[in-house]
Amino acid sequence: MGENKTAAGRIPDHEYKLDVYSVLSDVMSQWISVLLLTASVTMLAYIGLSIRYRPVYRATATVAIENINEDTNLNNIGQTELFAAFNTAGDSAAQLQSIVTMEGIRALAAQELGKDDLEGSISASTLGEGNLLEVYVTSGSPEVSLLEEEAVIKSLSESGNELMGGVVITVVEEPRIFETPINARPGKIAIAVGILAFFAICTLLSWRSSARYTVRNSMEVAPKLETELLAVIPKERKLFNNKSEILITDPSVSAGYSEEVRSLAIRLMNEMEKKGEKTLLVFGALEDEGKSTLAANIALALSQMNRKVVLADMDFSKPSLAGILNMKDAQFTDFAQYLESGASDDPVSAAVNVPGTGLSALLVRGAAPQTIYQCGARIRECLRRLSEEADFVIVDSTPVNDLSAAEELAMMTDASVLIVRENFAEVADIANAVQALGESSHMLGCAFNYARRSDITADAARHGKGGHYVG
Repeated sequence: MGENKTAAGRIPDHEYKLDVYSVLSDVMSQWISVLLLTASVTMLAYIGLSIRYRPVYRATATVAIENINEDTNLNNIGQTELFAAFNTAGDSAAQLQSIVTMEGIRALAAQELGKDDLEGSISASTLGEGNLLEVYVTSGSPEVSLLEEEAVIKSLSESGNELMGGVVITVVEEPRIFETPINARPGKIAIAVGILAFFAICTLLSWRSSARYTVRNSMEVAPKLETELLAVIPKERKLFNNKSEILITDPSVSAGYSEEVRSLAIRLMNEMEKKGEKTLLVFGALEDEGKSTLAANIALALSQMNRKVVLADMDFSKPSLAGILNMKDAQFTDFAQYLESGASDDPVSAAVNVPGTGLSALLVRGAAPQTIYQCGARIRECLRRLSEEADFVIVDSTPVNDLSAAEELAMMTDASVLIVRENFAEVADIANAVQALGESSHMLGCAFNYARRSDITADAARHGKGGHYVG
């Protein structure tokens, strides 16, 4: 297997292995784009074909050749080449097929119609091994095709014996016209083009997916990222209220998902309490890793264990915790505005209690990306004071693709946990995030998120070097 290069790195030859599930998941995740692109190609093909489309109609008739005499002398009418192929009686229909397409018959038919030449084209085919011949006239008009077909057949019938001597041509089936064009309509061709485009797009996406060097299952976390696997969080599909975020306080969330989150929270709590750490940074290499939802659930799980927990939204570029906690329309102090106002003495006063839980949260209403740079010292002081008031402070970080902001937060927190979504970020991007933030804070390990259900087993996690799973 040759090298597979990507924008973020390369797949080592010895590690390359096609994961059909991951490839199909990648393609399915872009189904809207696939359908839109396919529809666009189909529409463009239809427009182009419609502009150039000219319908073609075919008239047809069947004739039989009878009483062929091998000694027949052909009458010379100035078209000697017309009958050069007519040598023996054994294959008269095949010979007449060649004769019909020669200029002599065409001239006779045109003369019959009083024209200089026919508009359509003449062709013929033998039927089986007998003496039957199918004669066609094709043109852009059904009326012209039928009229010229009748003239051709009349010329053959009336002139056969005169031209070839001893040859009788009998009309078996009178001329008739196909009412629909014989050439495919633009719509049918465009649909065929669309189908081919669909498969081509899917093939291209599959190739691109197979060439991406990502973490495709939990067994790859330890060897690829060289970090400890703390938990495998399954992809959750809610049966009810699909529009709401996935929170372990919601009864409709599966027990399996809730148990995995609580196992992760216990593991983090034990590791942090051993070292007296209070502030935890939850980060991921890219957006949409699921870090904010997981940060909220970790905080909820810890609060359910009778720990005083504050959840702080410090993803100032794209804050989302207010929506995740269903607090978007609630009255609360905007944490970014609180910091920018210069306050930091009593950050607990800016926190809002999340209804139905023992959790307090510092929430942000809208993007304020400059806050972390303008208010670095005040954020540090807030975290210090919060850690004095609470058992744990869970900080939702900006993605590490905004590296400087994430590094600032990492230097202000005691510990961190990496969120890796299945088959999402390139290994090189994750490794860069780990290297950048791991030097700034104590990284406890990795939570493998959005994992397929078949991956949620203790054995799957233990196969990796240094891997561990709490279930």
